[in-house]
Amino acid sequence: MPLSASTLSYKTNVRSLRATVAVARGRKPLRAWCEANSQQPYLAHDSMVAQLGSGTCASGARRNPLELLRRERNPSQRSSLLLEVGASWSEHTSTYNPSEVETFISRELGVSEYNVMMLALGMTTNPPLCDYDTSAVRAAIRALKGANIDVSDIWFLVSKRPELLTLPDVLERWVAFLQVYGLKDRDLVNFLQRAPRRLLDGSSTLYQAGCVINFLRQLGIKNEYLAPRVLAVWPEVLCRDVEGELRPVVTFLMNLGVEVSDVAGMVCVWPELLLASVPEQLSPFVSYLEELGCSRTQAAEMFMIAPHLLGFKPADVFGHRVKSLEAIGATRQQLHAMVAKSTVWLTASGGVQAQIDFLLQQVGCTPPEALQLLCACPQIMAEKDFELERKWRYIQDTLGGSKALLLSCPLVLASSLMVVLGPRYSFLESRGRAIKGNWAPSTTPGCCPPPAAAEPASEPAPPAAAAGAEPGAAPQVDLGRLLTLDDAAWCEVVGLPLREFREHSVRFVTDYNDKITKDAAREFQDELKKLGIYEGTD
Repeated sequence: MPLSASTLSYKTNVRSLRATVAVARGRKPLRAWCEANSQQPYLAHDSMVAQLGSGTCASGARRNPLELLRRERNPSQRSSLLLEVGASWSEHTSTYNPSEVETFISRELGVSEYNVMMLALGMTTNPPLCDYDTSAVRAAIRALKGANIDVSDIWFLVSKRPELLTLPDVLERWVAFLQVYGLKDRDLVNFLQRAPRRLLDGSSTLYQAGCVINFLRQLGIKNEYLAPRVLAVWPEVLCRDVEGELRPVVTFLMNLGVEVSDVAGMVCVWPELLLASVPEQLSPFVSYLEELGCSRTQAAEMFMIAPHLLGFKPADVFGHRVKSLEAIGATRQQLHAMVAKSTVWLTASGGVQAQIDFLLQQVGCTPPEALQLLCACPQIMAEKDFELERKWRYIQDTLGGSKALLLSCPLVLASSLMVVLGPRYSFLESRGRAIKGNWAPSTTPGCCPPPAAAEPASEPAPPAAAAGAEPGAAPQVDLGRLLTLDDAAWCEVVGLPLREFREHSVRFVTDYNDKITKDAAREFQDELKKLGIYEGTD
């Protein structure tokens, strides 16, 4: 007698429930249950829990919520399971039953089962780790070990990208390919950690990757730099089309005046340059710089110094610098003049506001005076604020200088205290050739604004005495030449031995570093005293 539709439905549901209970008791494989219910393995848990009633087994014992969590992908359900674990974490971890693949990874890589469990619980992609094919995982780990990658590095890679364990054939091909071009164990780990999915799923071929590598080698990048500095850092480069995407970037840079060898250097410093779009990134960047007053040659020089700037919008890089200068009255013409003198302030880290604040607050400049200093010597904006403070103290305490000295020779704030200003002045002072506050005006090009008086013929010749200086005092020091000439030329002008100056310079650096250290220790001690926690003796 044929069964009715309702009877068939009832019998089907009974069989499904019995299979569910068998799975919960561990007597029936999960895959067989999924086939009976037309579900994928990683979706089985939702239906199974619904039929069992919130994770309760047929025997009445409750399933370990951590074992449910490793399969659950729904965010709200995961949150509920974590709340259920609550303060009973230790109890649930001690009764946690690792899957076959978890046990294999723990044993093969020498990692604790707890760490593998945490990896399985933290994954939110499908399939879950517990459903990985153990044979595929074994083959993937074998391929990585075959490349002499240490098991600790393999575990690091697996913890970052566990899906690689499902791609043993792909791993084996890429590892063999990359080893030909010099990628070592750590380079391979970095490459696989950063490689985009399309590089591993077959969207990009080894042939295409080989074409990219040959193109980079034609630029002059050697294997010892290509592997660790380009491929291991930015694997996505291998997905690019040589003629349609890479060559236009190189051509654009060469049209700016960058040599091929310099392009290779830029790529080694910042491989992402090869991913830039000429019409959307490079060309608008150059146009922005030209509006600031940069020539194409200056733009090329900036890119060679700091190629990473091309990864940002030019307004984000330079906009706040321009606004800071406009706030103290800079016009577009003055900005162009600053750029024409130097672009170093455009590429220096940190912006220019700290330098402007130093001039306004510590030196006591008015906004027009600060702008005058920066227009005369834009390099000041590339100096660190603490370096400017240190130079200013030296100018005041040792040279007897003031704001007037800075306005007459702005370059003094942009010159190196440890290499130029300090050693040379102290050398003159040790020879009785310099008196505090006794400076001569200078017409040295690029150093000072044109003075009213003519420049002395040579420094040894005694010029007019400074205000307040006694007759027969040391001649005035030409600050312009002290700051701009190289060591040999300056020693020749002042008539002092170069060898003795260099010996003195070494002593100055040592003594000044000691002074800085003592001053820093004293400042720290004073701060402790203010806080009332200083326990030392003065």
